[in-house]
Amino acid sequence: MVKKVYLFGHPLSHTLSPQVHNEAFQQLGVPVIYEACDLAPEEFHAKVEEIMNRPDFLGANVTIPYKEEILAHLNYFSATSRIVSAVNTVTKRNDQSLVGDNTDVPAIIDALEANGVKSIETCFIIGTGGASRSAIFALNKLGASRFVVAYRSSKRQTKIADLAKNLGVIVVFTPLNYLHKFFTWARDKEIFSPGKNDLGFNIDEKLCEMWHAGGLNERLEEDDTKKFDLLVNATPVGLFPNSTEVIIDHPNFFKMFRAVLDLVYNPEMTRLLESASLAGCQIIKGTEIFNLQATLSRNIWLAELH
Repeated sequence: MVKKVYLFGHPLSHTLSPQVHNEAFQQLGVPVIYEACDLAPEEFHAKVEEIMNRPDFLGANVTIPYKEEILAHLNYFSATSRIVSAVNTVTKRNDQSLVGDNTDVPAIIDALEANGVKSIETCFIIGTGGASRSAIFALNKLGASRFVVAYRSSKRQTKIADLAKNLGVIVVFTPLNYLHKFFTWARDKEIFSPGKNDLGFNIDEKLCEMWHAGGLNERLEEDDTKKFDLLVNATPVGLFPNSTEVIIDHPNFFKMFRAVLDLVYNPEMTRLLESASLAGCQIIKGTEIFNLQATLSRNIWLAELH
């Protein structure tokens, strides 16, 4: 019997997963077909239940916005997916039980290490969903203990706060629109005039406190403006077909960071990464995460064929 693997998400116009996985399955000579399944929110639960009960169902990838929603349909979870409360890989075992895994976490770790980023102390993350929690867990594995998390909506802060408590790390939340307002204000007031190198001091008290709460890296020189080892975009902003969008691109914003990781993988070079590169930051592309997690997911499914 030819087995089926699906991608559950919405919308899926950006996805490269069917092409990548089907090419790999063909090269390996295994009887598996990968299909994208674009599910509107109102049909998600009923449809995934029906699909996963099919006799030819082998597994699935799960992407935005269902990495948390899928949990209700699974029998077992890997330790990582349980801790971060987010699943991106589902596998049906021979006993018909459904198991959830999270291959995003090891993919983030492997991609950063491959780019020479093997130790992190402080991190700034944009977004509060499952991808954000996966990033926090992965970065903590690399030593990060102090995070600032910028949010567009405060509704999802509780799960991140719970994860932070579980990991024993410090997380400070800040509204994303506050950053936009600050950099507009700073530009108008010429805070970042040529020659100034005191980001974090000639600014309003609230933002200064936020940066310090996120943690000044004690390894840096006193006049160094880089407050964080890494910036992570854990939102879908900039994802195809909305590739012209960028969550923030003020050049002085990137002076705070040594490296920037964008989890958006299509396009390969997002506007966020372009801005970061122009500002002199090391950049890590979402395509690297995508390819690594795809390989990890595929290995899990193929293990059930033997």
